[in-house]
Amino acid sequence: MKITKFFGMAALAGLVAMSSTSCSKDEIDVENGGIITLNVPAMPGFGEDAQSRIVFEDTGTKPIVKWVKGDEIYLGSINDVADNIDLKSLIDKGEFTTFRCVAVDEETGAATFQGTSIPADADMAVYSKIPDKVIKGVKDGSPSISCSATAIVPKSNADLTHLAENDLLVARFDKTTNKFIASTNPTNDNHKGQVFARVFGLYKFELTLPSGVSGTVKNLELSTVSTIGLSQPGKIDAKTDLPSASGTGNGYVVDCRNLTLQDNKLVCYALAARKGLTKDVSVLTLTLTVDEQQYKAEVIAKSSVMYDSAIHFNVNLQ
Repeated sequence: MKITKFFGMAALAGLVAMSSTSCSKDEIDVENGGIITLNVPAMPGFGEDAQSRIVFEDTGTKPIVKWVKGDEIYLGSINDVADNIDLKSLIDKGEFTTFRCVAVDEETGAATFQGTSIPADADMAVYSKIPDKVIKGVKDGSPSISCSATAIVPKSNADLTHLAENDLLVARFDKTTNKFIASTNPTNDNHKGQVFARVFGLYKFELTLPSGVSGTVKNLELSTVSTIGLSQPGKIDAKTDLPSASGTGNGYVVDCRNLTLQDNKLVCYALAARKGLTKDVSVLTLTLTVDEQQYKAEVIAKSSVMYDSAIHFNVNLQ
């Protein structure tokens, strides 16, 4: 059994090579007619091939993700709004304004977003397709937003749309300069130039069961990782120089009812709060239920690996 970082797979060609260009791609220009144009740099965490997100495809090693026309991000602030209010309500109230993707540079993957206004106190940007489920709260005295990953259900073996539909990304924004605040973290080149932090980690599980196993797939249970992803935009993560992301809870069940075994193998994609580990090295237990039989494996999960935005597990279950 082994754990492999997605970005270590040489077969993947990144769609968005933004690590050297993103710092110059984050300016806002005001055009005639009151339209504000925002050029958005790459999304986080796929290593050397820094990539954007939103559309997930699998090339055989890890998903490719990129912006597409129609994607939306929201600019605003949660510093002075009530707790337990959802992002959609803040959008409806005008506390957050919407920027929509109108073009994508096919060479760099940079996306052009347009909107008509930016709140005067805007200090963050959020990407979510489910803003009604993104909740404002407070953690350790700091404003935060959270979202649950427990309802994420893979739709079929080859369908990855549940990933984009449930992802949560957060960036810092400087209203005085109308620019995103990019990571300048000197200790991790994988994050330099990024502006968005991914709150949930992207997991790809390639599971091999004993020869001859067949039946109805039910749940994949994961220990150690978290079910609730949480971001504190005002707190900067020392390892990434991006908004802090963490998780609450311990243990996660992926509903695999729509997946089927191919021979004795199963590929499952899920999102989970990737920094739910409490130790530098923990044991991650995987338990897959087929019919009424459980198949298990334990893998060593180093926090330095689990910290990455995309993790690939290739595991034999017994």
